[in-house]
Amino acid sequence: MEITPEFWEGLIKIFFVNVLLSGDNAVIIALASRSLPPCFIFVASGNADAILRRLPPMVHWSRES
Repeated sequence: MEITPEFWEGLIKIFFVNVLLSGDNAVIIALASRSLPPCFIFVASGNADAILRRLPPMVHWSRES
């Protein structure tokens, strides 16, 4: 497989769509958790952690090619 500029353009588009959709979910969860008691707020921090853990493998995979 030859790596062309079109390949990198497509990969960057996929990356940004993934980050955008993850961020959208985080905002929805944060808005929904505002009315929860403090003991349930850990749900929002767990989701933020999941989003942040998704980014390094994506960057690592793009550098292997």
